[in-house]
Amino acid sequence: MRSYIGGLARTRVPLVDKKWTQLPKDLKENIWEAVQMAYVVGEGGKKMVLSSAVKKWKDFKSTLTRQFILPFANEKEKLKEPPSAL
Repeated sequence: MRSYIGGLARTRVPLVDKKWTQLPKDLKENIWEAVQMAYVVGEGGKKMVLSSAVKKWKDFKSTLTRQFILPFANEKEKLKEPPSAL
């Protein structure tokens, strides 16, 4: 279930948003509803699902930054275009 939540967070939440708390509530609700459709989770599990999603989202953003931005911090030309393959 955690990998499913991570996949939802990576694909549905825009990377340009700085903070999870600033995301629209309907986006978070969509993640919760998708998890409910795939798994049997009680209403009390919503907090666990969304906290897992935020951790996975932050980890993904951090990984992308470490792999694709920091190595080229001094080469601004290379950062103008996205990498050819992720």
